Amino acid sequence: ELLSRVDGAGAAPEGAWAGVREELAKRAGLSPDLALEVALKKGGARVAQGVILYQEADLKDFSAEKVAEHAALIEPHLIRKLPGKTPGSFFEVPIDQIPSWSENYAAQTPLPALARTGGRMGHFGAVFDVDGTMRRTAPLAALKGPRGLLPSLAVQVAAITLNAEVVQVFEEGMLTGVTLEGKGRSFKIPFQNNEPFTPINYQGPGERFPTLSLRDVIEGTFDPAQLKGKAVLVGVTLMGSSGDQRVTPFKQNEPGVYTHAAFLSNILSESFLSRPAGLVLIEALAMVLLALVLARAIPRLDSFLYKGTLIAGMAAAWLAVDQALFASGVVYGLAADAKTRALDPEEAETQAAAFRDQANGLTWGWIGGSVLSAGLAATLVVTW
Repeated sequence: ELLSRVDGAGAAPEGAWAGVREELAKRAGLSPDLALEVALKKGGARVAQGVILYQEADLKDFSAEKVAEHAALIEPHLIRKLPGKTPGSFFEVPIDQIPSWSENYAAQTPLPALARTGGRMGHFGAVFDVDGTMRRTAPLAALKGPRGLLPSLAVQVAAITLNAEVVQVFEEGMLTGVTLEGKGRSFKIPFQNNEPFTPINYQGPGERFPTLSLRDVIEGTFDPAQLKGKAVLVGVTLMGSSGDQRVTPFKQNEPGVYTHAAFLSNILSESFLSRPAGLVLIEALAMVLLALVLARAIPRLDSFLYKGTLIAGMAAAWLAVDQALFASGVVYGLAADAKTRALDPEEAETQAAAFRDQANGLTWGWIGGSVLSAGLAATLVVTW
């Protein structure tokens, strides 16, 4: 309140605040939280703050008062209404009846003074595959405590950048994506085969994104033109003690902020990865045809060199098709991805079961390609 009065938001008698502004200026360095609060208020609706999702098992780490505080602060940012068929109409559906990423209980919010500065809130929860790699993300997270859907930080930042609102796409009883509805234009963020996740189309390692040191910002040794018209994510890039490091397809240890930057870039450029449902059948047919060709050709070849060349050629063709489709944004089953599973069917089934459990009973689209690729690789080994 004192800051808002000094900042000119409220009226004050002549001389009532004499010397206060100067004193606050002297003491600003003693309260980083206060300085951040002022900055967030200045940013207003153009700022999105990240929140940490936690599960019901984590409630032991918080007091009942703190859990209630989290619920109250996150409440204004939850989505409970789904769009109807008629433009502008909405209807409410119990959150537990909407297939979504629903393993989260609530979200740990920033300090109350920071959380109430305005703007948006988005989760930066990470979705890992069984090998620990982050290949997909959840544009929406369903919370069981304060029931509602919470958009991700990347979605919220994209909405701010595009001056849009976050609207779910609800079709035939399924949540199939998220749309950012702006003035005269809408951006759709598709889910993967009607699942609550979207694959991240990584442009490369984190170095692909321009990074500005916070020290340069504080000392004013950067060119503000670098940030003009850009979406900016603020995060920790220090490795080790921060704990915010992820395994990506390009790097074993990548600061987590770059995974959000990659997905944010996907949204703004509308460059998403997709895996059509019918692709599994095409992969199955390709596997059968390749197996039949090998079964007919291998016995007729006397030289092991010719046999090896044929098998290697088919594997190379499979990989070439995979890379060509991937370059166009289509995820195809990759034989190389199954090199260890092909030799251990029990391990392959264990991993497939883990994937199914991780998706809360929903079948993850990529499993089809991985299992079929494993079958192809096993066929090659047996035929050899």
